[in-house]
Amino acid sequence: MKEILSLAGYEYKKIFQRKVSIIALGAVLLLTLFSGAAMLLGQVYVEGEIAEGHGEQLKEQRQAVEELAGTPIDDKLLGEAERAYGNIISEEFRVDTEEGWEAYKASIYPYSFIQNMCAKLKANYGNTGQAMTGEEFYGLREAYMKQGYESEKLSAGETAKHISEMKKLDTPMTYGWTNGYQRYNQLVFMDGMFLAFAVAICIAPLFAGEYTSHVDQLILTSRYGKNKAISAKLLTGFSFAFLAAFVMNLLLLLEIGILYGLENWNLPIQSITDGFFLSVPINLLTMTVIVVVYQTLATCMIGAVVIFCSQKMKSPFGVIIVASLLIFVPLFLMAVPSDMRFFYLLIRFLPNGVMEGHMIFDDLLFHIGNGYFYIYQVVPVVWIILMSGVGLSVYKGFQRKQIGR
Repeated sequence: MKEILSLAGYEYKKIFQRKVSIIALGAVLLLTLFSGAAMLLGQVYVEGEIAEGHGEQLKEQRQAVEELAGTPIDDKLLGEAERAYGNIISEEFRVDTEEGWEAYKASIYPYSFIQNMCAKLKANYGNTGQAMTGEEFYGLREAYMKQGYESEKLSAGETAKHISEMKKLDTPMTYGWTNGYQRYNQLVFMDGMFLAFAVAICIAPLFAGEYTSHVDQLILTSRYGKNKAISAKLLTGFSFAFLAAFVMNLLLLLEIGILYGLENWNLPIQSITDGFFLSVPINLLTMTVIVVVYQTLATCMIGAVVIFCSQKMKSPFGVIIVASLLIFVPLFLMAVPSDMRFFYLLIRFLPNGVMEGHMIFDDLLFHIGNGYFYIYQVVPVVWIILMSGVGLSVYKGFQRKQIGR
């Protein structure tokens, strides 16, 4: 094992000696940091003058919600949110004045999550002109979700599974600031897509680079050429992909934690906008751990494809082309509707098959045996099996390579 680690260290050294690797990883680092802070750039203008920056706006929103933190989302809070919203919907109200802007902030900042969810439910079921009660709020949420299951043509078993999971949500829900988790979910897979491309650039030469420079013949005739040298290359490829993804996730979470805050981790996933209509009964901390693991394994799966192609192809450039197609083509497949069930789920098996964190908790389930499972429970297991197969195939393939070919 000592020799394998030593050889892997040499492979890492080769990666970081290539300027293109440093440039690619540096670009992803800058993109990750910029994406986390991008929403805080810019200003709000009122009467032709700067009223406040977006960063200050976020700070005020957070403070307003935190004053209500721990409050149950019940008849009382729903009524307060409805009355506050009513203050700014008259025809006479103008937000482009100093007084109007202050009134807008007082009415929207503390209750925006509740108001947005109520607006979505009212748009679907009609606005009675009355404030929602807690019973109506949670009842319409359940009705909305069941309606979604019908439109997605879920089976009776899938629907029953969702309803069973749905009942595990404690109501009334507790209110709190959760925008950091929402923002992380929006960014992690998009940033991960560009990271995967950088990883492909870095590890594409693992085997193909040796063919190009004809070092493969030297490796195969060396002491460790048909065993430990191959193991070291596999260890380098997979560990590099794993560490790159893990570090990117940590940096993104650290930045978002500083800028947005990641408190209230014990609130349910339904406390963020993209999670309100999900059935999965987990809290925000569990959700974040699952997303980190899922995205990290997705990057490792890209790494596995790159390693496989690197062993089969003669040039790193060809490997990068294949990796680019695998990474970016799924962007054009996201429009496949969920009623095209087979293709919809098949796309999720691609390493870049989701664009936002909430998509791995999707409504469509896998029916395996007597159970029904979410995407995040099935796809990573398949990836691990495929990665193991790729590792074995690459090991045997390079081992059987003939000298002089």
